[in-house]
Amino acid sequence: MENHLREKGWLKKTLFHIKDEPTTRNARSWRKMSAYMHSLAPDLTRIDAVETTYLFGDLEVAVPKLDYLESNFDIYKKGQQQGAELWFYTVGIYQSGKFPNKTIDMPLIGNRVLHWLNYRYDLTGFLHWGWNQWISDDPFEDAGKHVGDGWHVYPAKNGLLNSLRWEQMRNGIQDYEYLWMLENEIRHLKDSLGTRFHWIDPTQRGKEIASKVVKSLRDYTRDPQVLYNAREEVLQELMDFNSAPGLYVQTNPPENTAVQVNGWVGEVFGWTEPGTNIEIDGDQVPVDKQGLFMYNVKILQDKNYVTIKASSVDGNKEVKRYFDVR
Repeated sequence: MENHLREKGWLKKTLFHIKDEPTTRNARSWRKMSAYMHSLAPDLTRIDAVETTYLFGDLEVAVPKLDYLESNFDIYKKGQQQGAELWFYTVGIYQSGKFPNKTIDMPLIGNRVLHWLNYRYDLTGFLHWGWNQWISDDPFEDAGKHVGDGWHVYPAKNGLLNSLRWEQMRNGIQDYEYLWMLENEIRHLKDSLGTRFHWIDPTQRGKEIASKVVKSLRDYTRDPQVLYNAREEVLQELMDFNSAPGLYVQTNPPENTAVQVNGWVGEVFGWTEPGTNIEIDGDQVPVDKQGLFMYNVKILQDKNYVTIKASSVDGNKEVKRYFDVR
């Protein structure tokens, strides 16, 4: 089978399932079967929805349920750092009302923010069950025991009928793509500037914006306007990224971080095109010949943001970063 997939050019597109939802009760037998399959087809990528942290080493793609991921987040992230892919999935009957979800009885925005979670927490996939698992005689009238979790489209004589939930799932995937596009622009900038700019984190800006929509794995906005505003912010930064004057700003800690009210001092690092004037909170900041500038900023109760202004003969830009003052 592995050779056939390779010959067809399908091997990298294939994910091989061992046994659904292993737990600590059957983790050892699962690992035994997984290791056996791997000995026969070592280049097949193994994936499973899992309810145990014991399987790393015999699994390339781990997919915990969202609530289980939250409970064991540090362990799963450690497995990811050791080389495994980390996805997640949802089940309506276990998570409705507590986590974002895609069932009929949940706010529609829950379908969309699933992929904002993916971006913010470096989760590289979502295992979707199900698309058309019509286990009822009449899926139009009977949502099933999973409250519609089993289908996002409906049967029709000459094809399929769409649903609002499926449209919002697609919109969330497109939101993720915009965040990735912004990350990609920043990554290209970093690569072009050399080791002096090693501090640039291409993922930080997208995660800052995503944190306005999803504050944690379970805490997400129910207000569509909050999501629309964040999406527009990503799009605007994408459109402005290569306009003059070139400007990239990164704060330490990131935007939206909670800080104590005590005249907290943070850091601003940035790059701009040489010859550009930089002003931060009213102070002129020197820019070296490579375009690097740095600044310490004080955040107060009545001023929870920092303002960076860039001006050159080619134009002007202004950037603000906000913090959660406690």
